[in-house]
Amino acid sequence: MKKSLLAGAAAAAILIAGCSSAPARKTSAGQLPPSTTTTSTTPKPKETAQDALLRQFDEALKGQYGPSWDELLPSQQAFVNRDRYISCNQSNPVATLGAHINKVVATYQETVGIPGTDQHLPSTAITVELAVTVLGHKQTQDVTSHEFLVDGLWRWSLQPSDADTFKAGNCPSS
Repeated sequence: MKKSLLAGAAAAAILIAGCSSAPARKTSAGQLPPSTTTTSTTPKPKETAQDALLRQFDEALKGQYGPSWDELLPSQQAFVNRDRYISCNQSNPVATLGAHINKVVATYQETVGIPGTDQHLPSTAITVELAVTVLGHKQTQDVTSHEFLVDGLWRWSLQPSDADTFKAGNCPSS
């Protein structure tokens, strides 16, 4: 039972952080499709991908869903408007889980598919040790999230199931 509670709590905490681990889909020739890349004219970010993830996680834990939506990938903002995103999260809060990030385990570059779209974008993958307190027991699990550099700002992506649910006009559940 503890294991399933951890899995559920970790999944909810991942939702708080707005993470996605959707793998990139390869073409029939086994090649990754073209993706957006940064150029010399792309503004340099004011923070690292790691710092952005930690800040976004903290904002979500505090119930700051407006700023969270503001940093969602634009291609996903196209199918979930700000008001609906905020309303869905306020009606199904997960900020009381006692979740926090203990440490960053690894950071690496990887191209991933963006849930709810046909996009494949380069990302900075960040694996963290996530701690969740469930029924008074602190448990940890490694979770990988992705940050995407768009016009000099780090953006996050919905999980595949949440993207599908929003696209269907519904609110995801924790």
